[in-house]
Amino acid sequence: MYHFQGGLEAGTGGGLIRVVREVPPLISEQDLQISLLAMRFVTDVINAYPDQISDSLPALLTALIQLTQSSLLQGATLTAALQLFAAIVKSPLPNKPSFEDINNRLSAPTYAVSKGQQLLHRRAYVSIAKAVAVVAAASGDMGKAGQLLGELKKTLTGEKEGESMELEGGFWWMGIFEIIENR
Repeated sequence: MYHFQGGLEAGTGGGLIRVVREVPPLISEQDLQISLLAMRFVTDVINAYPDQISDSLPALLTALIQLTQSSLLQGATLTAALQLFAAIVKSPLPNKPSFEDINNRLSAPTYAVSKGQQLLHRRAYVSIAKAVAVVAAASGDMGKAGQLLGELKKTLTGEKEGESMELEGGFWWMGIFEIIENR
């Protein structure tokens, strides 16, 4: 009789940890259907077994942040990405990056654009704005979200030295104001 050992059950054999380690490369714009399924899977794992994700969290966040910069991210795949960001922020994950670190990593490409580097597609601005708004709202700390709002307003109006955004790049922040202020 065949007896299967090392299944995906959390805490037995590390099977779930091994599977989750394989997910970050699947989250890319190369195949958005696979990305959608991978993000839904990881969101479910984070909600059910947050301790099983800590090894893959840095690679997972990197893949997720890169996906938000894609001009192809929209619809169900964008929704899955936003749900994954919310799950990461809300869950008690070991070695989880701070609210500020996640938002800095998400918004860094938009500031690079204002400094003359690679221009992002308009769709990418929308995806990044929604992700930043979800992270701010999911943090539950409206003080931090309000502080983020203040910084963004200063950046958009050019009150922060050297960080004045180009008009096109600045429009994407407007969605954040709406989402955070309505919470």
